[in-house]
Amino acid sequence: MRFCFAILFCIAFTGCAPTIESAKRAQLSAVSCCSTFAQFPYEEFEPTDRQINFDINTNSPYFKFKSGGSYFKAFKIKPSLQNNKKLSLRSYIQTLGFGRKNYFFQPALLLLDKDYEVVADLTKVSELIRNDFFSSGDVVLNKSTDLSTKVQYLIIYTTPQLIESTTPYHFNQSTYVSGVVLSNDGVAEFPSGPTGKLSIKLQ
Repeated sequence: MRFCFAILFCIAFTGCAPTIESAKRAQLSAVSCCSTFAQFPYEEFEPTDRQINFDINTNSPYFKFKSGGSYFKAFKIKPSLQNNKKLSLRSYIQTLGFGRKNYFFQPALLLLDKDYEVVADLTKVSELIRNDFFSSGDVVLNKSTDLSTKVQYLIIYTTPQLIESTTPYHFNQSTYVSGVVLSNDGVAEFPSGPTGKLSIKLQ
């Protein structure tokens, strides 16, 4: 039963995500899409309270940021949203099935003003929380920040330092995390990769 659930989860929610190794190999041949932030392909952030789900994968645009190369997703905030808001960015576990390493995309968040100047570059490791949508104990990363009226563009990417990081998950004996073999000391270590499934919401 648990094995079947893992397969269904992979198909329905991750699209059977690539392994970290295959995603890293693909990134080695990735070519930068642009020379400046102004040339990025921005998707308009619609004025809605619903969360927007998206993928960052090997078909996403790629750019060589100051910290290093990364696939990314870019948004432009519509004028109707340009007031003080709280942004919630979530990254969901890449579930690959038993015997394969599940992982997270550890997101960095770049905030730009109307002239594409950097307002903030948030590169700290995101906090790990439970994803209440799944009763099986799957977990999710969360990065939250306040957006000032200066911010007009959002860029989600990752850094070499974040890709090298691991996310510890402390558990008790009753905890089950899909597809992960939990260590005896009560801590599971999730690696990080260059691709992932994410969502973003303004509140």
